[in-house]
Amino acid sequence: MNANGISGRVINRWQWEGYLRWRSPQLKLFVGGRAQAVYPALAYQRYLDLLEKPGPLPWVAGLNAHLVAGPPWDAFGEYMDHLLYGAGAHWVTIYCDEYSTLLADTQAPETRALIEATRAGTLRYPSEGIRQVSQAMFLASPAAEVPPSSAIPAIQRAALAYRAPALYQAYVRVVHAGLINVNDVIRYLESERVRLAGLPEVNGTAVQALGCRTAVYNILSHHHKSPNAAGSSGLQLHPIDA
Repeated sequence: MNANGISGRVINRWQWEGYLRWRSPQLKLFVGGRAQAVYPALAYQRYLDLLEKPGPLPWVAGLNAHLVAGPPWDAFGEYMDHLLYGAGAHWVTIYCDEYSTLLADTQAPETRALIEATRAGTLRYPSEGIRQVSQAMFLASPAAEVPPSSAIPAIQRAALAYRAPALYQAYVRVVHAGLINVNDVIRYLESERVRLAGLPEVNGTAVQALGCRTAVYNILSHHHKSPNAAGSSGLQLHPIDA
């Protein structure tokens, strides 16, 4: 965020407050780890409501938050999934690695330049692999209005460049939206299962590889258990548990 001059109001995972205030003091955070000591009780309760009631909440608009930062797992990850893929979604992924995700609101004037820079590929990222993952996740965001024919190859290239489990869930979502032949999908996922199983550990990446393998296994196992597995609607979406 600092490398790209990102600032503004953020809905954040409360455990991240201290780190974000330390590394990115230009951000205005919703709530944090000092929730009960510093923030009003209402703020902490509203944070819990975000996680427990992922549907539209009338008070969220009053926060004027145009960014969301958190991990792509647990209840906060499910909240971000709702923002990205729920009915009337108007959020897109700006950054994604195996540990963290940053979303931006396409309806907020404050994020217009940031989203255009993401679309143009001019943002700065820590590595080429993370750049490819972030770009692929942006293209997979429905609010980016990118056709599956562009998003799917980007996801597949990113999966070769970096080990991020979220890529596989995004792949299945794009496949659903694009009505892609289910047999082609299964062939790709089976090939990834084999490829990931044979990857050597490089610079402590075994955990990331295991997370990717778990994501692929979950998708394939739910597909094969589905009563519609022989048809085009057999793939099922489930949260990534890794």
